[in-house]
Amino acid sequence: RFQIDRADNALYVADVGETTYEEVDRAAVGGLNFGWPRFEGPQALSAACSINGTATAPIAYYDRTSQGAAAVICAGVYRAPVGAGRPWGAAYEGNLFFCDYYTGDLRRMVGSGNSWSIAPAVPGQPSPSYWGRNLDNVSDYAMPPHGSLWYCAQGAGQIRSNTKRDVVSTPPPMSPPALVQFAAPFPSPASSSVTLKFTLS
Repeated sequence: RFQIDRADNALYVADVGETTYEEVDRAAVGGLNFGWPRFEGPQALSAACSINGTATAPIAYYDRTSQGAAAVICAGVYRAPVGAGRPWGAAYEGNLFFCDYYTGDLRRMVGSGNSWSIAPAVPGQPSPSYWGRNLDNVSDYAMPPHGSLWYCAQGAGQIRSNTKRDVVSTPPPMSPPALVQFAAPFPSPASSSVTLKFTLS
């Protein structure tokens, strides 16, 4: 999975490893070479493998060898909503989040450009390394304009949101849709386009 930082359009790519490392790469411009198959994370796999040009190192990686199955999923860079305060506080602005699909460990990174590190722990964080846990089987994330973290809990078949650091909840119910009255479509039958006229209450 990859995400785009809406502040500068940089692309954050979750690159699933082969045997040893999962990594996250940052592409601020096109044409970069992230070194596969010469490198996996920081490790050179084989001197026999060559790459064209210079390899761009990942901004984050972790050893997957003790996990069995592993798949890094990028959640993206947190940006507070415009004109709505900062739901997570100023310290979270520009932080990068990524998780492992199988372990459910969510990491929070601070940094800029190609220099990133694990963020300082906050109260309620399950460990110094993980900002959140138990997010296994999450297949994708989104950071919508209202300033929360939405994620697809694939195993549960649900879309959920994390609106605060320590609160995970299902999204609020949507307002009932306005009553829509449709006129009969025309032409009917049709072999190409069809027109639907409607009125709202």
